[in-house]
Amino acid sequence: MRDIRRVQKHLGKPAALFVALFVAIATFGLTTTAQAKEDFQAYWDNGIRLKSDNVSVKFGGRVMVDAMWGVGNRDFEVNLNGGPYLDGVEFRRLRFYNAGTINKKVGWKVQIDYANNALSLKDAYVTFKDVFAGFSVTVGNQKEPFSLEEQTSSKYITFMERSLANAFSPGRTVGLQVANHSLLDGKATVAASISRPTILGGSEDGEYAFGGRVTFAPILEDKGERVVHVGIAYRFHEDPYQSKVNEFRFRERPEIHISPRYVNTGNFDADTIQELGFELAAQFGMVNVQGEYILAIVSNDGVVGGTFGGTNATGEPKFHAWYVQASVFATGEFRPYKGGAFSRVKPNNELGKDGIGAIEIAARLSSINLTDRAEAVAGGNELNFNLGVNWYMTPNARVMFNYVYASFDELAAPPLKEGHLQAVQTRFQVDF
Repeated sequence: MRDIRRVQKHLGKPAALFVALFVAIATFGLTTTAQAKEDFQAYWDNGIRLKSDNVSVKFGGRVMVDAMWGVGNRDFEVNLNGGPYLDGVEFRRLRFYNAGTINKKVGWKVQIDYANNALSLKDAYVTFKDVFAGFSVTVGNQKEPFSLEEQTSSKYITFMERSLANAFSPGRTVGLQVANHSLLDGKATVAASISRPTILGGSEDGEYAFGGRVTFAPILEDKGERVVHVGIAYRFHEDPYQSKVNEFRFRERPEIHISPRYVNTGNFDADTIQELGFELAAQFGMVNVQGEYILAIVSNDGVVGGTFGGTNATGEPKFHAWYVQASVFATGEFRPYKGGAFSRVKPNNELGKDGIGAIEIAARLSSINLTDRAEAVAGGNELNFNLGVNWYMTPNARVMFNYVYASFDELAAPPLKEGHLQAVQTRFQVDF
């Protein structure tokens, strides 16, 4: 009890309750295992697992510690804040989760993040499996079905941060999703969702988002060692009553989380926002290539007012972003593929087991355009080059090194109009 109070003091009551629940269930599971091994057993499978004939429970988490050193050119730094581009260190993610299934039909997941002393809820949903024709129904706070990068867990992405195109990914919202990720013997996936893009407990009138994603792998062999992936996603976000003035905006960091956001449309009103994404990826053994293009179209009839770029209350500005990336495993591994996304890399020879782990070398070029002069929006353009080296010591631990070169122009925030920065960043990651 004293330990729980100590957790509550330092992490807050919600985190303390989660830790208490974690400990209680784990203790119960291990006790049950000792008393009746034939009914319940505990084991390790990239995380703590408890399993009986009818129930399976998982406990896990991820710890990501980042450090960054950066510098901008003289015009960039002088125009930005009259000083140098600042370095930094942070806990990028500090997450813990509990998930499980009952009778192989009902599942759940609850995940919290306590990075940088800020408690936030990530996944929190219930899934009803195989409701009809292999389709499952999930209700709660979850990722919308959009973008290959977003659907690939942060534990498994190739670079420390997702690309500039992630500015258009909706991430997690509260809603209902219907999906089947094993069509055509695992080669195809279909998902559709309806959600409320508001915080939990919020209430508004008429704001909804509808979306869907379809993927197909015409080539899929050996768990993705050879795979060609194509995908398309669409999202329609409607706020017909515009209950909040200047509610929306698009912005993005330069693939450096310890950094301000420089490209930024500013806040604006919108009746609808439509997003269309295209995905293409291929992997042949140790070589992987991947790319996406996302287009966003904003529409505002000006009935409620609001602005585009501070001058125009109506219009239909268009924004877009893309990236292409490639990676190669010098030690011969590949990125497993399942359900329309890439998953955990498993080194052929783990560190500590007569091996050095896996070494991956990667490069990415990405771009975002948040400027539409015809509609008086000057959010800025950015072009990034990212070079990365990843060392997978085990399936659950890796060290990442990234070099980022970011070039900006047509930025809206005066007096900064253009410039570039360079940064080196590293991550130490353990997940289970």
